[in-house]
Amino acid sequence: MNRYLKILYSSVGIFYLKIMLKCLFPLVTLLLFIGCSRGLRHSISPDIYLPGSEISLNKQPRLIWTAKLPSPPNQLLSVNEESTLIASHRGELFIIDIKTGKHTGRIWQPYNRPVNLLKLEREEGFLCFSSPGEEGVYAYDLIKAKKIWKIHLPGIYGNMEIIGDTLFVFKRSGAILTIDRKSGKILKERTLSTRISWGVYRYQDRLWIYSEDGLLCSYDQTLKHKETFRIPSNPNPVISVTGKKLVIGDSDGRITCFDLNQKRILFTKQLSTPIYSEPFITDSHLIVAQSNGNVTALNPVNGTSVWQYQGEGLVNQPLLGTSHQVIVPFTRGAIIALDLDSGKERWHYDLEHKLRQILIVTDGIIVTEGKNKIHYLKSDT
Repeated sequence: MNRYLKILYSSVGIFYLKIMLKCLFPLVTLLLFIGCSRGLRHSISPDIYLPGSEISLNKQPRLIWTAKLPSPPNQLLSVNEESTLIASHRGELFIIDIKTGKHTGRIWQPYNRPVNLLKLEREEGFLCFSSPGEEGVYAYDLIKAKKIWKIHLPGIYGNMEIIGDTLFVFKRSGAILTIDRKSGKILKERTLSTRISWGVYRYQDRLWIYSEDGLLCSYDQTLKHKETFRIPSNPNPVISVTGKKLVIGDSDGRITCFDLNQKRILFTKQLSTPIYSEPFITDSHLIVAQSNGNVTALNPVNGTSVWQYQGEGLVNQPLLGTSHQVIVPFTRGAIIALDLDSGKERWHYDLEHKLRQILIVTDGIIVTEGKNKIHYLKSDT
């Protein structure tokens, strides 16, 4: 008899347990959703950190830590000396501590698609981001760790820019919109006569836009057109802006240097193979990496060749550098530092898998590679 009662009680217990689980599952799911929706719950110090300003990287870096990311990284952004922001292909945003490689807060997933349109104003901790294919633009306060606003805005394309309290966003169709960055109110929209390429840049109080037609146009803060210059290139060029110089490279191997202050083309030079990596610019050197692994230093005023270095494999990530050297990230996983004046190799570091992104941070480099791994490489001074 006792045996049958035990069976009955156990059956009843299992029955009620199943009911409880069915009732609890939606609640647990809701709690998890709320936890993921609270955003970047980590207050960020507003200390300004400008990559390359206080860093030497003169010696070969050593591995400090390696971490596994929850999904493939899409973009790295330096927040300050202690923190790096990561945007993923899955639509996640999270911050890691540079010293430890650990998350400093929750993983926020505002989108289900890659987040790759990011603009950060470091002084005020203002972060604005969107995702192609989604129809929302977020503004977020990293210091107070809270969302400022979100607006419905389909078709966003290209990078964002900030001048004063005005946020400039763009549509692939050729429209420019100005938004009050404090309230999220759309102030003005202007439709251009041409489609916008990926390049949209700020120099002083002007906005410079490179179109798919090969036109470089400038606008003031009221979206009034000022100048137009023709700089032909193939579709999807790579563009770098440092100081007053804007450099455009394309898949034909053509490189053009434009002075934003003098408002004229300094030179156009034809190289032998395609350019897929954003060049590195200083007052004395313009460094260009080609698809065949060749790295060329040019005079930024007249385009004459200064030195060449022949590496192995493709370079399709932006070149980085300091005041004394340029860091070349080869796609196969080699990171090579070259002396800026001579082009001689200073150090060489090999990754296990293909390189995804690279970012100069405090005393070293953050690098991501295949298998969703992230590393901090520190250079001893």
